Amino acid sequence: MKRTAFKKPSYEEYRAKQALKASKPRKTLKKAKTSPKMHSTDLWLKKIPLGSHGTGIYQKKLWKTVSDYVRISDWYDFNGKCISCGKYLAHWKLGHAAHYRPFSRCTGYDKFNKINIMLSCAYCNSVGGRINNDTNSVGHNFAMNIVIRYGLERLEFLEQFTNKPPQKLETPVVIGLIKEHIKLMEKLPEKPDYWYTVKDLC
Repeated sequence: MKRTAFKKPSYEEYRAKQALKASKPRKTLKKAKTSPKMHSTDLWLKKIPLGSHGTGIYQKKLWKTVSDYVRISDWYDFNGKCISCGKYLAHWKLGHAAHYRPFSRCTGYDKFNKINIMLSCAYCNSVGGRINNDTNSVGHNFAMNIVIRYGLERLEFLEQFTNKPPQKLETPVVIGLIKEHIKLMEKLPEKPDYWYTVKDLC
């Protein structure tokens, strides 16, 4: 079968075709869907800095409020002393919020439970070496001082923190806990800077 040779359009035909295209109404492009405006809850949460612990923004902000609450409270209640070695910390911001039962071994909301968290110096919380001599560990001092401060019942309760099944943290509950700690900060003798911005918004 003999193929018909391709006929190249003339310049006039090309211009006529382009004019016809230009005369047709253009399809209006649909605007991309924009995400809904951020909820007012999120707006005040943005003013709280991220903490170092947790998965995702909400948990990190919860850790920030819990950590600040515990460090301020313990610094004033126990004369700025580390829970493990008794070292004096010149300011609550210089301290760490240390877990008795490790964060990695706790499940669900227990990771952020302030009764398992105390003011500590950076060495005892991060390095966890020996204190005073080779027979007296940081963990031993931590436990002993929990008993002295809060009683044996607190220590026995904390020992159960690592024996619980996994638990999913729900965002509304996490936000509720952040609000709870913002309210608790009202009674502290000192507040973190962001507290003054969010106290009336949450």
